[in-house]
Amino acid sequence: MLDIGSESDYYVESSGEETIAGVDYHKFIDPFYQTSIFLREDIGAKKVYKVFNGLDVLLFDFNLHVGDQITLANQETYQVISETEIPVTGGERRQLVLNCLTNSNLFNEVWIEGVGNREHPLMARFEYDSDPTFNLNCSYQNSINIYNRGLFIGQPLVDCSELLNSTDILSQGQIQVYQYESSKILNVKSEFDLSNYKMSIINILGQELLEKRTLHGKTLNVDVSHIQSGLYLLHLSGQYEHFNQKIYIK
Repeated sequence: MLDIGSESDYYVESSGEETIAGVDYHKFIDPFYQTSIFLREDIGAKKVYKVFNGLDVLLFDFNLHVGDQITLANQETYQVISETEIPVTGGERRQLVLNCLTNSNLFNEVWIEGVGNREHPLMARFEYDSDPTFNLNCSYQNSINIYNRGLFIGQPLVDCSELLNSTDILSQGQIQVYQYESSKILNVKSEFDLSNYKMSIINILGQELLEKRTLHGKTLNVDVSHIQSGLYLLHLSGQYEHFNQKIYIK
């Protein structure tokens, strides 16, 4: 959720996937400029890429440390001038501040690992003007509120419940999840065919602990013996809909 100009709140959500020049991207609609944003992640490399002026360019690189330099899509060179840990739900995340070395008129880029730019999470700071100002109020990952601006600035949490509610497209009654006593098998029973869905189990930090992509039929038995007991999120995602349910693994 974005606070724009301290007057209006806007919500940025994924609107599906799109293939451009043979590359798969997640598509988002910017709520203020009403433009399409196409992003792709390289999770292993800790990098995020974006379509910028028709080209696939680097947007975020979370491998950087203080003193490292990088050239961004505007062809300007930036240097990491600070690296800190900021509070998020369930722990901390790295925040990087990058100063432009080649153009003193440009603002710093401020990145939060796994969240994005602290002002507009899907855009670089150089992409938009000074007015209006953008503030990232909260960021959900698989229905878990990871970043909350209130927590970051030491004030009461921002109420982002509308954003969470808007992402649960499938109703709770369509999925049953249960686990028998002393069993390390999680049983999922659905009212609809699970083919072409992906299933994930996600911890409180938003980290994906288990993923299954090849699903068939209406039932699923998942070995969770490698996952510690506790509260997690079960996430099912299809082409046009997704489902989230909090689960407790014994």
